[in-house]
Amino acid sequence: MKRNVTAAVFCAIFLLTFTLGALAFEGVPKNHKKLLKNEDYAGAYEGMAAVMAEAKEKLDAEEYKALEQENAGAIAESVREDMESGGSTEAEAYSTAYWMRSEYVSRGVLVWDWLRKNPKGIQGYYRLKSSEADGYVTIMESDEKDVYCVYFCVTMKETPDLAGELDGMGKLEGNSMTVDDLRNDEVSVKLVFDGETAVLTSPEKEKKDFIEEYGAAFEGTYHREKKNSR
Repeated sequence: MKRNVTAAVFCAIFLLTFTLGALAFEGVPKNHKKLLKNEDYAGAYEGMAAVMAEAKEKLDAEEYKALEQENAGAIAESVREDMESGGSTEAEAYSTAYWMRSEYVSRGVLVWDWLRKNPKGIQGYYRLKSSEADGYVTIMESDEKDVYCVYFCVTMKETPDLAGELDGMGKLEGNSMTVDDLRNDEVSVKLVFDGETAVLTSPEKEKKDFIEEYGAAFEGTYHREKKNSR
């Protein structure tokens, strides 16, 4: 019995070491095995590996490949900035980068994928592509009838490194919905739905105000994206 328990423990340790030692995603440094001795690094790496395993299961092969490349670039940039600032060790810099990308994938990429596969009513992931801006809006059902959680993220092409965000709640009335900003109860935008599009228009003055306050104007035609469940 004791021999069996010892064997099981050895097996578990071997599997954990193998899992952590394998490169579960792109962007891992060459001295990865050495950095694994750092507890924070190991935890962040394991968390990122779990998120990417879920992404690999749910995303199409091409989508996953593109995400891997995006992650590698973002991790390298984050580590470079942290190391150049002089305030972080290499292990700390990579730990931070892994946690940030884990959040991006779990709360962003996987949510968008779910919304594309579950376009119910007006619920969905809508893309904005115009001559002035790029971005998206996510619309998700809440527990209350006809009330939705709405999140805008838009970047103006003149300032591509500055994203404007609006996180709000809206109530659907007919084919339109007024979305109130959760962080500023004096701000609201109106979406009008027509088939697979959601249109937001605003006066020129209001558009300028949004750019000054949020870093972006949210107006334009958003097109809902759909995909089949795997």
